[in-house]
Amino acid sequence: MDGVVDPIDVDSIDLPHDYLEVTEELGSGFTVDDKLSILHPKVVSRDFRQHQIDLEAIHGKEGVYVRQGKLMFSEPSVDSSYVSFSSLVCWGLENSGKKIFWNTRNSGTWSIVVTNCSDVWAFYDDMTSSEYLHGLLLREFDCPVLTGENWPRVEYRDVLLHSIGL
Repeated sequence: MDGVVDPIDVDSIDLPHDYLEVTEELGSGFTVDDKLSILHPKVVSRDFRQHQIDLEAIHGKEGVYVRQGKLMFSEPSVDSSYVSFSSLVCWGLENSGKKIFWNTRNSGTWSIVVTNCSDVWAFYDDMTSSEYLHGLLLREFDCPVLTGENWPRVEYRDVLLHSIGL
């Protein structure tokens, strides 16, 4: 398949600098509004392959085609994008199973992919991790996967720090 890429080795690559700064500043992983958890770097490294396996089990294949934010069930079109699960690294989880990934398909870039792990996908190619979180939490944009009528709250400014067992 033309879109399949070699699996990544998270331990052999450097995670995005801005993400490391945010997790260092806010502690060992953190949760926003008891809804969205940003994973500690050690958890990212430890569990990244399991998130890939989960997507493969859900979809029954190694990747999917997405067009305009929606999973394609028919043949791909010229304006569709292929998402190879082996190039995704999960760094955020929402309490209903939605996930935030980095897409490492293009060497040296950490584009952001957000999905409900089923049929809705959002891509943020021109944002860093911290820019994405800042914009999401301050509602500078709506993410079709995560943003709801009442979340994130516009007045919300607190982050709940939590300790994780590593």
